[in-house]
Amino acid sequence: MALIKIEKLKQLCLNETTFNLAPIIKKLGANTIIEDLEVCGSALRMNEIQELATVVRENKTITSLKLRDTANGSEELDTLVESLATTLELNIEAIRMTENDVRKFADALSANSTLMPLNLSINQLDSKVGDALGGPLLKNTGLVFLRLNLNQLQSDGMTKIANALL
Repeated sequence: MALIKIEKLKQLCLNETTFNLAPIIKKLGANTIIEDLEVCGSALRMNEIQELATVVRENKTITSLKLRDTANGSEELDTLVESLATTLELNIEAIRMTENDVRKFADALSANSTLMPLNLSINQLDSKVGDALGGPLLKNTGLVFLRLNLNQLQSDGMTKIANALL
């Protein structure tokens, strides 16, 4: 399968797909034009997530990653988290993150000083997440936008996050 090279294409959306995305994702490794990658509503298989993690980690052109309702478990999330050290914009919605997933993600977040907007909406995050995110948010000097909509964060969890930000 060959991707058609379009010189002005800056965003690629692979939403609601049922076919194997691994060949397309693998081709993105040589990408020099696409900056925004969106994968939503497609239950990615482990091989696709591994390819996506490699592309995001190694490709410096892709600076924005949006994932929504794509990962099916902690193993997939672990693979993706490893690739987030250089991402500039991250939108992770509705991927059912566990507390352990959030802690691993928070560790990766503390190592990424270039991430500016971060969206963790609709992930069923609870108050325990405040502890996991608080420290890394203090270390991340680049973050300018944080969205935590539609989670189960209570006032104690939000207080911990607010203390890190303010």
